[in-house]
Amino acid sequence: MPRIRKRKTTRAQCSLNQYEDAYKETKRGTSLRQAAEMHDVNRMSLLRYVRKRDNASTGDNANNSIGMGYVAHNKVFSEQQVYIICCKKLKCSKILFLLLGKYNLVDYYIKINKYFLQLKCFIGILEYFYLVL
Repeated sequence: MPRIRKRKTTRAQCSLNQYEDAYKETKRGTSLRQAAEMHDVNRMSLLRYVRKRDNASTGDNANNSIGMGYVAHNKVFSEQQVYIICCKKLKCSKILFLLLGKYNLVDYYIKINKYFLQLKCFIGILEYFYLVL
């Protein structure tokens, strides 16, 4: 018979409003542990939130909202860089497509440009096909 799993921590059980209230309490001078107990949040999660909020207020991204949870740190490209790369890839594909002929590369052209569906550049590809074919 399987065991009944009982959660041992209170981490990730609170809303963001509770963290904001506890943050304001720490800025008034209350200790971190006392503020965490008063607002019923995990003290280590509150510590992470306070550090995140302080770093965001001093850094370049002061206008961005602060969220809780895992943030991927291993992004290689930003959204703007991905868009630029895909547009350059589209230009190269068009050149290759025009050099080698219209009909034998349609499948290859579509397979190369799968990411344009996500970036809404696929509309330009369809318009190009309607103009060329």
